[in-house]
Amino acid sequence: MRNCFCDTHSSSNTLRKYYNPNHSLSISSKKSKVFSLSDGIVSKIIKNGNSNSIVIKSDSLFFIYSNIVNIPKKIIPQQLIKKNEIIGKGSFSNKNYSIEVQIYKGIELLPDITEYIKCSYYSK
Repeated sequence: MRNCFCDTHSSSNTLRKYYNPNHSLSISSKKSKVFSLSDGIVSKIIKNGNSNSIVIKSDSLFFIYSNIVNIPKKIIPQQLIKKNEIIGKGSFSNKNYSIEVQIYKGIELLPDITEYIKCSYYSK
């Protein structure tokens, strides 16, 4: 998301596969488009009503984007995604669009992912 602000401790109580609120970065923006943080392959698309998750595997990391709506139909499992490619839109709430991101290295959830994501503002 562009021109965004981030919250490193999400208040969400959503129960989703792969979700860990202590290591999830909530990203909010006035703009709806969600961009991939890296080149990679779509490993999985998890549909849960209007709130979807996309798992993208890069060379050494897995990026999990949650609360995605309006995933383009062209995005399917095993598809190559380029860095900065649009992968969907954030969900709209409280006058902002928002998503949540987690990054894994192998099976280890990275506790500090702020080095991978550039936000205008961070709150903890």
